[in-house]
Order: sequence, then structure tokens, then C-alpha cells
Amino acid sequence: MVWNSARWLCATFFLGMIPVLAAAGQTRDLVLYLDAEFHDHAPAARAIEVGVNTALIALKDDLPDGVTVRLVRKDHRGNVKRTTRHLREYLADPNALAVIGGLHSPPYLKHRDYVNENRILLLLPWSAAGPITRTDHSENWIFRLSVDDTKAGARIVSHALDVKSCENPALWLWDSGWGRSNEQTMTAALAERGISEPNVLYFSGSLDSEQAKVEALRLVGSGSDCALLVANAAEGSKLILALAKLHASTRVVSHWGITGGLFSELVSAEMREQVGLEVLQTCYSFRHQHPALELARQTYAMEFGASGQIQAPTGFFHGYDIAALLIAALSSASQDASITELRAHVRDRFENAHLSVDGLMRHYERPFSPYSEANPDAHEALGASDLCVTRYDEAGQLIPPR
Repeated sequence: MVWNSARWLCATFFLGMIPVLAAAGQTRDLVLYLDAEFHDHAPAARAIEVGVNTALIALKDDLPDGVTVRLVRKDHRGNVKRTTRHLREYLADPNALAVIGGLHSPPYLKHRDYVNENRILLLLPWSAAGPITRTDHSENWIFRLSVDDTKAGARIVSHALDVKSCENPALWLWDSGWGRSNEQTMTAALAERGISEPNVLYFSGSLDSEQAKVEALRLVGSGSDCALLVANAAEGSKLILALAKLHASTRVVSHWGITGGLFSELVSAEMREQVGLEVLQTCYSFRHQHPALELARQTYAMEFGASGQIQAPTGFFHGYDIAALLIAALSSASQDASITELRAHVRDRFENAHLSVDGLMRHYERPFSPYSEANPDAHEALGASDLCVTRYDEAGQLIPPR
């Protein structure tokens, strides 16, 4: 009887230890939703994907013990309703840490209040409309490491006037929330330079080649010597082709939207040269000897090719850097925290911790801070000094601005 009791006690003790032992070797698999456009603007979406995944590989040892993070594609196909579905899927997913938004601004302009009301951690490596990160909500859950149109409009204007010597620029804008946001910032920047009533020409995002020709004729007929273009690759390529075929003297300074698709394959070097095309970008460089850049070239050799560069390069640089910031913020979290606690932990670290991160774009020292209307740039990791203007080379690759 004594022997049986002792055996029972040992068995009970051992069985009681099994959950503890299992927990010790347990891993927690977190996911990031990449809400991006993998069809008409697949180069931008893929570049972001490669950048984020490179950071997850390079910095995996900085994650909390037992925690893994992987990226899940959520193709919104340029459809706001698909983004709505993805945000709802995120809220229902007990492993979804953050949504990474790709290319377009309209989905996040439309859902800004929904995101903040539901505490969705939204990180933006490629969405430029100024109002996205600026809200009157009590909590701001949207963080951007991307071009910010409150700074971009002025940068495009200054380049057009000071470098290209434009005297009568027209705003050539996609009829969308992104286009209207740029009208406000560019008009204000022009007013500061003494141009109070610029020509403002809106076009549809679904135009065909004939409609693009009509829009190009409208532009030339306006008498403008320069066009400040805000477009994505699909409509931008049609407009540039139509304008170039007119052999007009109108020159073009474009926002970065055209770089997110197959623009350089659709518009030849000769046509780009005809309109003197230059493009706003952030100031990235492929020349830095950063180990993560070499890792990306080895891991994604097909995307980088013989040139060592990737299409839509800012998507790669921004994707890596925003993922690196996320990993730094997550590094001090408890593995046992609930998913809502983890999301809140990252947001709090972004706003209040002195994060110091070596990115591909540059080194970041506390890139974010607590948001308020008095501190409108609090959730912007990049600023005016990070904006450059560049051009395509004859092979159709963007010349790194640094």
C-alpha cells in the first residue's frame, strides 16, 4: 500500500509538470497582415513584402523568446471594400499583431476612424495622404514610415520652381482623396511663392488611352509649362505617353505613385525624356553596406536581379525599416500577453519609448511620439529632409537619390 501510494504521488507530480514543461518549449506565432495591391501595382506590394520579410529574418533574434512573426498577404486589389474585410479579419484573429498597408491612401483615409475606434495597429510604408495619421480621436493607432503629403507637396513645388524653372505650373491630379490632399498642400506651397491661382486639372483613375489624350490636350491648352503630377502607375503611364506624343514643351514632376507599378516598362526612355520626367522619392540608397541589404539580395535574388536593385525600391526600404521599428517595440513584450495587450504594448512603445533602430533608410532615434493636434507629425517617422527628387535611367530603373 505504501509502495502504491508513493508511485501514485510520483505519477501525479510528473503529470502536473507536463504543462509547465510544454510551456517552456512553446512558441507563439504572430502574424502581420499585408493589405496591399498585388495586381496593377504588384511591384510596390512585392517590394514591401520583401522588405518586411527581410527584417523578420535579419532581426528574428530580437523578438521575445518563443515568439515568431510571419507576414500574410491580404490583396485588396485597389478595392476599399476588400480592405474593410481585411480589417475585420484582423480583429477576429487572435494572432494578428498589426496591419501593414500598401500603396494606396484611399482605403486608410476611409477607414481612419474605424481603425482608431477598434484599436487596429496600422503601419504604413506606402501611403502618402496627409490626413491619415492626423485625427481628433482620443487614441491614434496609425503610424507611418513613408512619404507624407504635408511635406511632399512643398518639396515637389520647390523642385519645379527652383530646379526646373517653372513659371506657370499646373496641378495634374488623380480625382481621389489623395489628389485632393495634394491640391491643398501644393496650392499652399505655391501661394507662398507668389503663385496664387494655379491651374488645377483632375482626371479619373480609370481613364483609357483616348481619355488620357483628352487630358493631355487640356493640360497643354492651359498654357502651363510644368505639370505637378499625382497619379499611380496605371493612369500615370497613359498620361505621360499621351503628353509625350503631343511633343509639347510641358515638363513633368511626378509624385512617387507612378513608381509602384510597371510604369518604366510602359513608358519608354524616349517618352520619359520628352517630358523631362522627374519623380519624388525618399532618399534611399543601394550603396550602403548594410548586412540586411546583402541578405535581401541573397534571399530574393530574382527580385534584385543582376543590377542589385528591386522594382519600387522605396517599398523595400520603408517595409524593412517599419518592420525593424515594430520588432524593436515588440522586443520587451511578454510572450504571455494577450493579443490586445501586445498591440497596446507596441503602440505605447512607439509613442513613449526611446527606440533606437538602425534602419536601411537611416538611423532612427525615437521616430514617434505621443500624438496630439499640437504635435501633428508625432506618428511620422520621416520628414521633409528625407525627401529627394530623382529620375529613371535609360534601363528604366530609378536612379538612387543618394
